[in-house]
Amino acid sequence: MATATARDEMPRWMAKGLEELWAYLKKSEEERLKWEEKWRRREEEWRKREEELRRKEEEEWRRREEERRKKEEEQRRKEEEEWRRREEERRRKREEEQKLKQREWEERFQRLENLFTTQWGKLVEALVEPGSVDLFRKRGIKIRQSARRVEIEDDNGRVIAEYDILLDNDDEVVVIEVKTTVTKEDVDYLLEKLSRFKERSPKYRDYTVYGAIAGITYNEGVDRYAYKRGLFVLKSEGGVINIANDEEFKPKSW
Repeated sequence: MATATARDEMPRWMAKGLEELWAYLKKSEEERLKWEEKWRRREEEWRKREEELRRKEEEEWRRREEERRKKEEEQRRKEEEEWRRREEERRRKREEEQKLKQREWEERFQRLENLFTTQWGKLVEALVEPGSVDLFRKRGIKIRQSARRVEIEDDNGRVIAEYDILLDNDDEVVVIEVKTTVTKEDVDYLLEKLSRFKERSPKYRDYTVYGAIAGITYNEGVDRYAYKRGLFVLKSEGGVINIANDEEFKPKSW
């Protein structure tokens, strides 16, 4: 009430000036607030732009780092693969060289073994053949001729069987297999040869065929095994070949 009275008491020009000043101040405040709002929006935009730019820069950096890492890994993988490939080639080469050397040594050893076996076999056969003729004559088989290393060929000239020693007469033949050391497998092999002897040697189709195994030594029990299978068992005693079968022995005939 007092203010209104004071205003009423002010000169009109002064009241009008105060109103204009108040309006100006109010407008200025509004403009300031608008400007601050506008400034805040711009700052927010700048901040977002900076964040977006930083995000993009970080993404670009990560992308390049990832590409660099992948390239390094790919390069390392290729280098490792190349290293493994070369190592594999070197390993295969070493293995091939070792196999080649091993084959060479095996072939050399086999040649030496074959040479020794052949020469030793000939020696044993030479020891067995002369005495065996008289031994079988004493057993009632009247041997008339003997032969060593007899080969049987088919119609095409291919060797289909070989016999160490053959003793025969007009109606009987003794097939002797000679070994340094006689094994069970040697006995079975001779039995198989005897089962096909007439088939492979038609000349003896009407003969009575006997089998004999001869050796310097026998694996344990093999001589008895051959005896039970109906074979003559020839053994070396003091450098002399004898028939080990007793007088009750009845040979198997094929």
